[in-house]
Amino acid sequence: MKCFNQFAIRIICILQFIGGLSYSQEAYTLAELLNKAVQSHPTAQAKHLLDKLQSLQVKNIQTNFWPQATIQAQATLQNEVSHFPIQLPNIIVQELAKDQYRAIADIQQLIYDGGLVSNQKKIVEAQSNVEQAKLEVEQYKIKEKVIQLVVQRHSIQAQLETILLLGKDLKKNHDKVSAQIKSGLMIQAALYQLEVEMIKADQKKTELNNYSKTLSDAISILTYYPILANTKIIIPTNVENILDNEDKRPELKLFAAQEHWIAKSKTALFSKKMPRLSAFLQAGYGRPGLNVLSNSFDPILLGGLRTQWSISPFYTYKREKEIWNLQSEQIKIQKNSFDLQQNLNKTQFLNEISKLKLLIEQDQKIIELREKIKNTAESQLYSGVLTSAEFVRELNALDQARQMLILHQSQLTGTYILYHNSLSHDFR
Repeated sequence: MKCFNQFAIRIICILQFIGGLSYSQEAYTLAELLNKAVQSHPTAQAKHLLDKLQSLQVKNIQTNFWPQATIQAQATLQNEVSHFPIQLPNIIVQELAKDQYRAIADIQQLIYDGGLVSNQKKIVEAQSNVEQAKLEVEQYKIKEKVIQLVVQRHSIQAQLETILLLGKDLKKNHDKVSAQIKSGLMIQAALYQLEVEMIKADQKKTELNNYSKTLSDAISILTYYPILANTKIIIPTNVENILDNEDKRPELKLFAAQEHWIAKSKTALFSKKMPRLSAFLQAGYGRPGLNVLSNSFDPILLGGLRTQWSISPFYTYKREKEIWNLQSEQIKIQKNSFDLQQNLNKTQFLNEISKLKLLIEQDQKIIELREKIKNTAESQLYSGVLTSAEFVRELNALDQARQMLILHQSQLTGTYILYHNSLSHDFR
């Protein structure tokens, strides 16, 4: 009995595991899909790497203010050494050896560098901000792709709803015509015409379902969420009421980060022209030592202050500054071009929104009239005044009007979403 219970528990666990694999959430919000797409994309790992890279680079630069030590050893042989040009009575001056040896450790501590190290750290931080902004641009493109797929899927789903409405109308009239045929009031050909239209509606439904599946699969690949045919994607209902027209595109942040990086790089040019002051200590052993007249191995100990001032940066300062100014001008041109394109897109979106609103009002009026025409045609069909082909024509006209209304409504919602996404607004 105990063995049976253990076996049963294992079977239940396996079934639960398999069930978990096939589980699909019934609905996702657009914000959930966008967040998941960004989190699942390889660029999400790059941000952590950039932070780590910046930290390591700053630490490396900071070591310039750490004590710098070098060890130098040399052995030389020379053809001449220092000596007294005269001889003094009763004094014998030993001739210095022509082979000389020296080993010295030089320790240097930077005291002042004209702000070069500080500016280098700021440049690294500015470069990291530029790379972070580039990542945000890439992530925006990912969101844009997901939104485009969701808007297309939303439009297909809307068209499927009209097909379902058409199918219900065809089925209802098919049943009525069948009853009329059994009663001998109508001929069989009238039924055939309706059956043909029902098959056509099924064909259209098959095409739309296949396209919807293609879009759902693409969304699944980007978001790692199992988007099935029956999975509902909740489109924000308040997009038409969003009054925020501020452009928050990440490209603008990238342009600002690039300008900041150039400004810090230009500041560093001046630091290169400044003198450097450091303290140093030399300790070693050699022959001769600090006493050049000694012919024996002696310790060496020397300390003090040292200043260095290179004139090389003065040669290139103006040209390098001009190079950075030109790069700054290039960024301004890119930003102006981007702003121009954004203004153009904004105008096109707003004009499209106005057009779709007007079309929806007209669609509603057309449907109202088409409903009346269809009802009249339906009565005429059953009374034998109208043929089934003529009735189907009126029914298709009503279906077309419904399709146009749903299509324009979905296009309006999609246009609003694309418009606010073009300004990089968040969807809640």
